[in-house]
Amino acid sequence: MQRFRHSYLNWFWGSYTPVYLGVAQAAFDELRRVVHTRRPEGYAQPLAYHPDVRRHIAEMSVDLEAARLITYRSAWLSDKQGPTAETPAALFRAKYMVGEAVSRITRMALTLGGAHGIFKASRLEQLFRDGALGPLQPPPSDFCLYNIGFYELDIDPTDALPPMKPAQ
Repeated sequence: MQRFRHSYLNWFWGSYTPVYLGVAQAAFDELRRVVHTRRPEGYAQPLAYHPDVRRHIAEMSVDLEAARLITYRSAWLSDKQGPTAETPAALFRAKYMVGEAVSRITRMALTLGGAHGIFKASRLEQLFRDGALGPLQPPPSDFCLYNIGFYELDIDPTDALPPMKPAQ
C-alpha cells in the first residue's frame, strides 16, 4: 500500500489541493465583490473602505498567495524529480497549507460578508461549506503534518511505533 501511495501521490492526494485552492480563490474574489457593493446604512462608502476589512482582505491575499506558491512548487518537484522523498513532503505541505488557508479564507469571507452571507442562496455560504472541508479531505491536515515530520527529521516511518496499538 505504501508503494501505491508513493507512486500515485500526484493523482491520489495531489488532486484535492488545487480544487481547494480554487475554492479559496473564489471566496476571495466573491468577498472583494461583496465589500465593494455593500454600503452600510448611513455611510457614503462601501465596506471596502473600512480599515479592518482592508486588513482582513490583505491577510487573505497573503494566505492565498502562499498557498498558491507552495502548490506550484510541489507540482514542479513532482514533475522534475518524480517520487523522491522530497516530493511527497512537498505535496503534503501544499495540501496542509491549502486546506488551512481555504478554511481561514472562507470563514473570514463569511464573517465579513455579513448576515446576508449565511443565507443558502449566498455564494459565500456555499464557499464556506466547501472550504470547511479542505482540512478534512485526504490527506487530512493532521496526516500531512505527521508525514512532514518524518521527512524533516529523516525518520523512516516503518521505524516509528504506530500511534495506536494494532489489533491482534
